[in-house]
Amino acid sequence: RLREISTLTNDALHLMDSLPPLVQILRYGNVRKTDTEQVRTVVEEFIPRLCIGLTASCVSLDEENSKGIFEKIVSANHAISILGNAALQTSWNTALKQMVLHPAIHPILKGACTRILFEKQLYDVKATATQMHYALSMANDATESATWLEGFLHGSGLLLIHNPSLWKILDEWVDEISMSNFKEIIPLLRRTFAKFSPAEREKMLQLAKRIFTPK
Repeated sequence: RLREISTLTNDALHLMDSLPPLVQILRYGNVRKTDTEQVRTVVEEFIPRLCIGLTASCVSLDEENSKGIFEKIVSANHAISILGNAALQTSWNTALKQMVLHPAIHPILKGACTRILFEKQLYDVKATATQMHYALSMANDATESATWLEGFLHGSGLLLIHNPSLWKILDEWVDEISMSNFKEIIPLLRRTFAKFSPAEREKMLQLAKRIFTPK
């Protein structure tokens, strides 16, 4: 029945919703003692379709819907990593790269996908800095840039603390932004940085106090 349903649906978001609980069954089993190999077969069949349809399902969404999908992507990324299937992981990574590069994907999703690719070491610091430059360009709307940053920094601020080149890009963006735009995005920035641990925020405060000297 599960195979039939997954075969008939073309909605990548529905497939993404079903992935984490199915992977949990594969990992731990369940009280019904479901045949995990049958579940694995179904999962391995629908993940490629999920990867193919992901970008199309996320095009031109508003902020509210994009934030919901943001959580789904983080959960799906964790689930696919647990599976340990190299081919499926490659398909998923390709889908994330397509999300980063597509012009009609909401900034919070592009930022989140960039962060995931960096953590997987599929984007090095240089490639990540390039995406960050694009996202924080003065040519972009300041709110969109702040929203990209929210997706990029989800979970931890250590990314900025341990990579001076990324911190420098953020520092220059804040320095160049107009006061009126800065006042507009303060709530977004506060929401992002408030999620970091006190130790991370203290470290960032110390970084902000220094005069950055380029190498």
